[in-house]
Amino acid sequence: MPTRLLPVQIVILTILLLFTFLAYSQERVAIVYLKNGDRLTGNWLASDDKTIHIAFQDKALAIDLDRISTIRFAADLSLVPDLQAEKHFRNAESLLELGLREEAKRQFEAAIAEFPKYADAHYNLGLLLKEDGYIDEALEYFGRVAKIAPDSYELAIAFKDAADNYRAAEEFDKAFDAYLLIFDHYPTHSDAAHAGYVAGFLLAEQLDAPAKALKLLQDATRRFPESNDATKAKYLIGVLQSRAGQPEVAVETLTIFMRENPDSEWLGDAYEARGDAYRKLRINDKALDDYYIAYGMTVDPQKRANIQRKREECAWTVYTVSDSLPSNNIQAIADYGNELWVGTPKGLARFDVGLDTWELRREESIEHINSLSRNAPTNVRTLAVYPPTVEAPISSEAGEISPPEGEKIDEATEVWIGTLNQGIIRYNPAAGSWVTYNTLNGLPHNQIFDIEFGSDDVWVATFSGVARYSRSNDEWTVYNRSTLELPADDIVALAVTPKTVWVGTSEFGIAIFDRVYDTWRSSNLRDIVPEVVGNSIVSFDVGSDSIYFTWYSAKEKKNGYGKSDWIGIEGRGLTVLDADSVPIEDIYIAVGQADATVTSPPLWIATNDGLYYKSQSGWDPIEYPLDQIGDEATANCIELSNETAWIGTSNGLAKIDTNAVGSR
Repeated sequence: MPTRLLPVQIVILTILLLFTFLAYSQERVAIVYLKNGDRLTGNWLASDDKTIHIAFQDKALAIDLDRISTIRFAADLSLVPDLQAEKHFRNAESLLELGLREEAKRQFEAAIAEFPKYADAHYNLGLLLKEDGYIDEALEYFGRVAKIAPDSYELAIAFKDAADNYRAAEEFDKAFDAYLLIFDHYPTHSDAAHAGYVAGFLLAEQLDAPAKALKLLQDATRRFPESNDATKAKYLIGVLQSRAGQPEVAVETLTIFMRENPDSEWLGDAYEARGDAYRKLRINDKALDDYYIAYGMTVDPQKRANIQRKREECAWTVYTVSDSLPSNNIQAIADYGNELWVGTPKGLARFDVGLDTWELRREESIEHINSLSRNAPTNVRTLAVYPPTVEAPISSEAGEISPPEGEKIDEATEVWIGTLNQGIIRYNPAAGSWVTYNTLNGLPHNQIFDIEFGSDDVWVATFSGVARYSRSNDEWTVYNRSTLELPADDIVALAVTPKTVWVGTSEFGIAIFDRVYDTWRSSNLRDIVPEVVGNSIVSFDVGSDSIYFTWYSAKEKKNGYGKSDWIGIEGRGLTVLDADSVPIEDIYIAVGQADATVTSPPLWIATNDGLYYKSQSGWDPIEYPLDQIGDEATANCIELSNETAWIGTSNGLAKIDTNAVGSR
């Protein structure tokens, strides 16, 4: 049953629907219903005061008026109801004459059920529903009339009044339907242009249907380019093109809009929208310029804050599987000059990243490495590239390599790949060859957490202790609780200095190896850094004279970082997060290069709650670009490279310009 409107909803329609029956005698086909129940159909010829004349079966037929019950005219015979539907319709009219409205409704409904395209039945049923206060249901029937035979009744004004009232009542979906009926079925009406534009605006701004809005507004600007609404539509088309994944087209559309409408009230919005499109194209410098202009043209505090947030996010770029990454879950990163090695659960990838480029290097040898396991892709958990930097000549099979001081060699000598359960893959990119290390040839466990290089040795953190590989002897040495007093065997992080090797466990603090005396000592973190409240280590990094590490305490629900001298005698630290809601075990540190003007290097800490940057003036929190990585992404690793910080997350590889951060 239809639902009657409540008093607060009444009078959406302010003008009774006007029934304007067409001059049917001007139509081509006449349908003549006789009083005996017969029906004749033919082309209309003429009439006088006694007879009508139609062309019936190739003959001129005269029919006396006193034999005729009803005459209908139509241009489309598919819209002519059959005799049974006509009978129901006539019954309804008779019942109305007797004041039996409900019975008449049922007869109109029966006529429609018999012949769904019966426009007159739809219209008359709609009138009855409207008169009884069922406005929504009435408009539904009138909408069917507009779709079946729009020229039969003048309904555009009624639809316009209904749409305006729905819009004022913020019933935007109903308003859209009513406006669209005018635009689609009454194209020559004076309200058609405005109705089409407003329907598009509702889709874009209220109903969150950008694809439909784009198509409708493009249609409206094509059909009614001179409308007063066209200016706003042209701006919105650019916005919608960007949202629909067409940023290049959006930039062009919005640029034309700015040039043609320098005084538009939407000019500031257009600059912001073009900035959004540039960001999608990763042209961040131009995006930043547009955001600056938009910010200056905006007075609304909330909009200014949103633009400011976008300006800050311009320092970010996020790469995903659409940029040839094997997976969005980035577990390991290794920088090597103009190239970047990336490890994921679905394998390894190598990219050229010099001069703001991003290009996958497709190598058959890497594809083979990624498929070494028959059951699943190689799950890469940690990466190390040897040599990490060149400060003195180094030996290789090709002889002495001696590039300029401070530079990195163009071709990586070796990449050491630590996996989840396949041990280590030692890869030579130049030769395209590799060897594997696992429990069968030297490793205590096949689950690898970290790999770090010394001058002649390689240190490996595993689930069953520490393994040390001697390059000169090609031999492995294993350190674990079965042979030494290590705090635990689950080694999750390492740091190698000229004097010491630091070993971090998942729950039981650290151990320090003295490289000079070849001895070990275990240590509670609080003995070195009193500020630390947890014994779970996550990551290390080595500065020019200091060790930096991150820790967490599951019990205290806190995490932070610590700093110590290489020997592990004196240190200090800071709690970074103290929260119940954010996972605190994901916290990774990277140490930047200090210049001659500062006493300590910049520090970078990546957490699930954001990025933290420490300069000489203190800590500066930096929000992740949530519109690109989402608010559920977790931090997995961090790597610094020249003027870039790379953060591996569970939803992409995030890149931030460190210069932009430093100038904040």
